[in-house]
Amino acid sequence: MSSEEDNQNKGHDHEGHDEKMKSSKVFETIFLISEIIIIVLFALCTDYKLGMGVKDVSQGVIDETRENMQSVYPLWQDVHVMIYVGFGFLMVFLKTHSWTAVGFNFLLSAFAFQFALLVVPFWHMVFKNKFERIPLNVNTLVVGDFAAASCMICYGALLGKVDLF
Repeated sequence: MSSEEDNQNKGHDHEGHDEKMKSSKVFETIFLISEIIIIVLFALCTDYKLGMGVKDVSQGVIDETRENMQSVYPLWQDVHVMIYVGFGFLMVFLKTHSWTAVGFNFLLSAFAFQFALLVVPFWHMVFKNKFERIPLNVNTLVVGDFAAASCMICYGALLGKVDLF
């Protein structure tokens, strides 16, 4: 009798594993499709701001861009490190979610960053009723990092409150 029960338990464990694998495949497929959509949107809807490309050789544009980079770029670096390193390893203290929390932090932060680079300027254009290509510059990168930070704060709150079982 005990061997039959063991076989039944193994069968149930195997079914649970199959369900997890199936849901993992669904997540991977949805995530891959959404990343392909984001890549296409970046290719079609974004542009480097004036002064960020190689073709812009005007001295005034270069000086203005250099001043902007010197003032905003350190802020972007600090926020970027906070998002990926700070929040990522802040989640390690949770025993049940330690390494998966770090992995999902990187995944979710990168996705939120990319998504915010497209969505935030889009809604600014909607409210201004002026549509153009989305400029990619250091200022938009900072906005994307702040959007990723808000997602990471919500993610940390959920991990601290929600139990898997």
